[in-house]
Amino acid sequence: MEQRGFTLQTLAAEVDATYEHLRKLMKGITYPSKSLLKILSIALRLDYVQLDQLVTADKLEHKFENTFSFMKRNPRLADYEELVPYLTDDQNEMFLTQTPAVPSVTRQCWDLSCRS
Repeated sequence: MEQRGFTLQTLAAEVDATYEHLRKLMKGITYPSKSLLKILSIALRLDYVQLDQLVTADKLEHKFENTFSFMKRNPRLADYEELVPYLTDDQNEMFLTQTPAVPSVTRQCWDLSCRS
């Protein structure tokens, strides 16, 4: 937003929204309507489709935040899952072969009082 020369007040005036509504959007307290999202994408010169996908993903994550615990999966896996599509086959293989050793080394260090 600042990169485009807007403050929250000036953007609110530009898109005909209230400062308070935009503040809540920025904090993730509420979500924009499709029409406001379209206006924001134009004002900020951002791709509407990408913004819409981000808003939808955020809504789903918020709505189903307990999905990982329900599925008995560690929520920290989500960070790694986002990276998987960008890994080459070689990088994936390296990750799969090297990663299992990390907890073992950490455990050994803990047992040997390697911590500072």
